[in-house]
Amino acid sequence: MQKYKGQTLQTCLLDENNYVYSCKTKRPGKTGVFAQWRCISMRLSNCQARRSTLNDRLKYIAGEHNHAPTFCENTMILVNESLK
Repeated sequence: MQKYKGQTLQTCLLDENNYVYSCKTKRPGKTGVFAQWRCISMRLSNCQARRSTLNDRLKYIAGEHNHAPTFCENTMILVNESLK
């Protein structure tokens, strides 16, 4: 994560179904950079969806979402479930 003028910027992963994931861990390895991602609704919805990437390529998919997508393609913003 990076700080920018008092705000925290975080790299996220967006899948083809408009679900957003935050990076849980990222580490270099022998074959490249391995990252583990979890759904940003993990705490709010107890969502168990996970992804992992190797060198920015999807390698593993686990779990299913138990909520609506977390990104709106039309507005290009995260959907705030607490406002519903």
